[in-house]
Amino acid sequence: NWAVEPDTCEIRQRSYMGRYTGGRDTGIYKLWSVDVQGFFDIPSGYFSGLIYDQVVTNWTAEVDAELVRVANGYKTGFARRTDGEIVIPCRYEYWHEYDFHGGYCAVFLDDANQTGRVLIDRTGSEVPLPENCSVGDDVGEGLVGIRDDTTGLFGYMDLEGNVVIEPQYRSGYPFSESLACVILPDEGSSFLSIDEYCAIITPENEVVAILPEPMSSYASTYQYTGGLLQLQHYSDMREVDYIVFLDHEGREAFRLEMEGLVYAYEPFENGVGLYETAAFPDDGGLPDVRYGLYSVQAGVLTAPIFRGEWDPDIYPSFAEGLCALTDAETGKMGFVDATGQWALAPEWDSAENFYHGLALVEKDGKLAYIDQAGTVVWEEK
Repeated sequence: NWAVEPDTCEIRQRSYMGRYTGGRDTGIYKLWSVDVQGFFDIPSGYFSGLIYDQVVTNWTAEVDAELVRVANGYKTGFARRTDGEIVIPCRYEYWHEYDFHGGYCAVFLDDANQTGRVLIDRTGSEVPLPENCSVGDDVGEGLVGIRDDTTGLFGYMDLEGNVVIEPQYRSGYPFSESLACVILPDEGSSFLSIDEYCAIITPENEVVAILPEPMSSYASTYQYTGGLLQLQHYSDMREVDYIVFLDHEGREAFRLEMEGLVYAYEPFENGVGLYETAAFPDDGGLPDVRYGLYSVQAGVLTAPIFRGEWDPDIYPSFAEGLCALTDAETGKMGFVDATGQWALAPEWDSAENFYHGLALVEKDGKLAYIDQAGTVVWEEK
């Protein structure tokens, strides 16, 4: 039966603003028609109808288990996924990403009489802030970044509004894996100085390590994932020299260093991640984008032998142990495993990831479903 009648609205799976988020079994589809939008909740089968100005989906393909961010009149709030009711009113600034972490979310107020960043719980109630402080970054393991409005220094509070680490850093990032990256102010330097160093601290404010190069050399998320902290090192020409991965003691675990290196994506649940290279042609055309694989346990797994896309919306991922990738030399698609080896050799013109044991592939203009042994279980006639 039709869950949503055809021609009622449009579904876009691969566009930046419109693909489904949160997984095929647990996520939502964003739907719209002209200038109104709605969502379809996959687990419950609930369709909100086209009743919002916008459903704001996160490009990271994650979605809250209970709430979905919606917007009316360029102000955003949160609606319940199972019945569409707005449980946190649309009163927050539109132009920021908001995600709940540990039941709390840092948002920007956008009211006529009040503008500033506050911390709310899942009911929309505000968490009290320490005196003369504003909330900083998102919640990380029960601690929230705060900034002293007088000195401009950065510290951390708990979820009851108690100062845990007195403001003393130039800036800082959310705690992850019981560690946080902070920027150390140089005595006598201004806050506009770029020659500051980063340190890794514990929730007790113990310094685990001071990173070996100035802040100006790095750009990354500054959070531990899978036991590693990823930092990008730039040259004076603002090109990536290398990407280094540090362990919990701040020691170098491994690095990516190769011609044309652009970025390293965060690892998937299996600890395997993609890194990206790009070669720009002299005629100004589109770059030759390629992917390689690395592992948080084993370091670099493959050279950049897979073809990428110059499009942030087309991003490979692992599903059921395999990842559909394009061989850069032949242009054919196959499936690699967590070691970076071809589990199914590239022979298809297009391929999608496995879903409940089957993958949709195309060859010579015909669609087919294959199992993980590569056996065709259905083929278009």
